[in-house]
Amino acid sequence: MKEERKKELEKFARQLKEKDLDTLFSRASRLNKLEPVRFPSIPTIRAYDCAYEAKQSYINGCYRSSIICSSIATEQSLMHMLIATSEDWEETYWQIEIRRMTFGGILKELKRRKYEPLSKFIEDANWLRELRNRVAAHPTYVSAQAYFERSTRDQIIWENKVMFRDIRKLLNFLSPQKRKEFVETRKLTGVNSQGKVVEERYFRDVLSDPTKIDPRTWLDWEGFQSSILGDLALEAYKRMAKIVNGLASYIKSHP
Repeated sequence: MKEERKKELEKFARQLKEKDLDTLFSRASRLNKLEPVRFPSIPTIRAYDCAYEAKQSYINGCYRSSIICSSIATEQSLMHMLIATSEDWEETYWQIEIRRMTFGGILKELKRRKYEPLSKFIEDANWLRELRNRVAAHPTYVSAQAYFERSTRDQIIWENKVMFRDIRKLLNFLSPQKRKEFVETRKLTGVNSQGKVVEERYFRDVLSDPTKIDPRTWLDWEGFQSSILGDLALEAYKRMAKIVNGLASYIKSHP
């Protein structure tokens, strides 16, 4: 039995090794993008754990996980500051616990206190909160097209329209410059029921009226996600780094 288990583990080890080699350069490319972002220190242990996990998730292409962990690292850091800058740490802690204060609630409390050292981080923190909600907590709706051949022309057109509504929501998280660059340079691929590429058009050409897309094609939502979610995960990581580094610097200078 032990020998069988050993052989099974060896088989899985070979599979993982092959996958590691296949994704080596893509992971190296993503690591290179994160290299300029440094963490001299992070306010809390949990924030550090989540920041580390956000980095590893991004490197491995797990973009939703990276966004979620960047958001949690920020939330934990701001929660720490909310407690640390209060007159009664214990009372503030229990207020957060009893009221089950969410990320949004923490930001509202920080705004109410008008605590100047934290106010400059609120805009970026709120962006992270909204992005996390959009891609994870309250994700966009995308209709399943698993039964392509059974879908009617009207169903496919409607599904494409809904998908583009979701695309616009995600594009809004990019800066105007990044959004323009994405729309002008990225392509949306259409495939048929056999998975063959039958159409490839720039986003700028189809965003205005997605109903003009050939209804015989299925839009490559997964390919789109891997593209835009990668951009958003990198931006989330950078904003999280900016916030936690700023908070850590403040703590260091105000022991």
